[in-house]
Amino acid sequence: MNINQIMQSNANVQLVVSAAELKELFLEWQAEGQKQLAEAQADNLISADDVCTMLNVSKGTLQLWRKKDYLTPIKIGRKNFYKQSQIEKLKKKGNEQK
Repeated sequence: MNINQIMQSNANVQLVVSAAELKELFLEWQAEGQKQLAEAQADNLISADDVCTMLNVSKGTLQLWRKKDYLTPIKIGRKNFYKQSQIEKLKKKGNEQK
């Protein structure tokens, strides 16, 4: 079982890891972060504040939509971003209902 599997299991354990294993884990995390950043650059991502402005909703509404999987964020670091394509779909849906 590797460190990632142990972390995903949410087990309450103490680990003894070698410096090489720790380095490997950090390199994996770094690669994952770089992958997310590349995805963000490929698909135009919009910050949560900008989404609120574009859709004329509060941050609370955006948070509720996230919990209900109505709008799925992409987390980069500690911030949430949203795909422009998803925002455009919501805007069209809102215009159709009016």
